[in-house]
Amino acid sequence: MIKQLYRIFLHLSILNQSHLHIARIKQLTEYIGMEWLIWWYQRNLILFSNLESLATSADDRILFIVGSGHVEILHNFLEESGLFEIESALQYL
Repeated sequence: MIKQLYRIFLHLSILNQSHLHIARIKQLTEYIGMEWLIWWYQRNLILFSNLESLATSADDRILFIVGSGHVEILHNFLEESGLFEIESALQYL
C-alpha cells in the first residue's frame, strides 16, 4: 500500500511540479502554500468522491466537465481507482 501511494504521489509531483513551488510559500512557521495545497487536493478528492457516488452501474456514462486545473489530478484519481473507463469528450463535440 505504501509503495502504491508513493508511486501515485511521485507521479502527481512530476505532473504538478508547480505545486512544489507553492508548498514552499511560508511565513516563519505558517505554511501558507501547504495549507492551500491541502485544500486543493481535498477539493479534488471531494469531486472524485461525488463522481464515484453518481455511478450506480457499470453501464453508466457520465460527462464530467471541470476546469483545466483539475483535469490531471482527477484523471489520475479516476485511472488509479480502476472504477472508471476514461474517454475523452472531444470525439463527441
